[in-house]
Amino acid sequence: MPTALRRSDGTSVYRVAKGQRYTSPAVLDAERRLVQASGRTDGRRITAADVQVAMLE
Repeated sequence: MPTALRRSDGTSVYRVAKGQRYTSPAVLDAERRLVQASGRTDGRRITAADVQVAMLE
């Protein structure tokens, strides 16, 4: 690629600066589990009084 089409760091002017994202299979799996868990409605529940006691402690 011609020098005129490169930034000072050597990257192409046709790429969005800092536009690449990196991840791993482990991160994608963790994100999938979080999204699945966010839709659950069968979790344990506590009363507002329990929350107040915990806050005081």
